[in-house]
Amino acid sequence: MNANHCETISEKLVDYADGESGAKEAAEVEAHLIKCEVCRQKLEALKRSLELAEVIWQDGEEELGNIQAPVFARYRKQLWRRLSVAAAVLVMALGGSLIWWSIAGPGEKVQEEISIAEIKLAVERAGEAAQLLAVADLLARQPGGLEYARQRYIYIADFYSDMEAGTQAKQRLQSLSERSVL
Repeated sequence: MNANHCETISEKLVDYADGESGAKEAAEVEAHLIKCEVCRQKLEALKRSLELAEVIWQDGEEELGNIQAPVFARYRKQLWRRLSVAAAVLVMALGGSLIWWSIAGPGEKVQEEISIAEIKLAVERAGEAAQLLAVADLLARQPGGLEYARQRYIYIADFYSDMEAGTQAKQRLQSLSERSVL
């Protein structure tokens, strides 16, 4: 058979095997298959592959019903949103402070200049604190996660006591204590 014609028919075999060819295209493929052993073998192999794929697909659907998404996957979008807001607030606060300081000047008390490295460290530390707080909040919402959340809140309150996240962790600890008393 002509190699170009076989190539053209090969492109139509998937639709033909699925029964999705139009009448004219199906007749063209059938006429070619009568004359070409190679294309008949391709069609048989394709049909076996499609049958196997269908079996695998059906088995996979049954298995997917038993799989549950990890707990954190559901909250990933919410976590990133919180982290983004925390980072934006921090950047705005630092930027506003720097602008105010440059306009108003050092004032009566002369402070040491803040280096870029110190600012970067403060931003990174605030970001870490916000991440830890967000994770602790997620843990608190999970069944059996309150004790883990309490441990995280204690850590954040102690280690980041000079930051907003430390204050929020203390408030959440207070809230957890009030819930356990009730």
